[in-house]
Amino acid sequence: MNQRQLLIFLPILGVLTFVLYGVGAVARENSRSYSCQSNLKKISQGLSQYVRDYDEKNPLANNWKTVLQPYVKTNEIFDCPSATSYAFNRYLSGVADARVLNRAETPAFFDSSSTLPNASDFGTSWPKDGAHSIWNRGRGTNVVFYDFHVEWRQQKPAFLPIPKPLPPIYRFDPNLKIPMPTPPPRAAPTR
Repeated sequence: MNQRQLLIFLPILGVLTFVLYGVGAVARENSRSYSCQSNLKKISQGLSQYVRDYDEKNPLANNWKTVLQPYVKTNEIFDCPSATSYAFNRYLSGVADARVLNRAETPAFFDSSSTLPNASDFGTSWPKDGAHSIWNRGRGTNVVFYDFHVEWRQQKPAFLPIPKPLPPIYRFDPNLKIPMPTPPPRAAPTR
C-alpha cells in the first residue's frame, strides 16, 4: 500500500470504528434496559406472592427487599444494571391490597438513584435524567406498576397516596336515645 492509499484508508477506518462503537454502546444500553425490565417483572411477581401469603398486605417500606428475597431466585435481581438500585413506592407500605384502586397507574417499583439498601420513597429518588437511554427515544426510567406491568417512561408517573378507608356509615335508629346537650342559660338583657 502506498502512502496516498494509506491516507485515504485511515480516516475511513476511523469513521467506521466510531460508528460501530456508537452502535455497540446503544445495543449495550438497550440490553441493560431489557435486563432491568426483566428484574422488575420478577420483583413484582415476588410481591404478588408475598401479598397472597401475608393477609393481602404489602410489605413495609423499610424492609421490602428482605421480605421479598425468599420469593425471588437471587439477590442480583435487586440490582439494576444501569441505575443504582430499585425503590419501592412508600405509599404502598403496609397497605391492604384491596385499597389500591388504580393499579395500572400506581407505581410499585422503579429505577432509583438512591444508594440505600431498602430504598423506598414517594418518587423523590426518580433519576433526574433517566436511568436508561433507548435508541431514538431519549432517556427514561423503567417502572413496574401495581398491576405488574413494566413500562419505560420518560416522565415520572404520579405518586399519589392511597385513599384512607371511609368512616363507617351509621343507620338511623328511632329507638336509640341520644342525650342532647342542654343549651347554656341565656344572659339577662341589660338596659
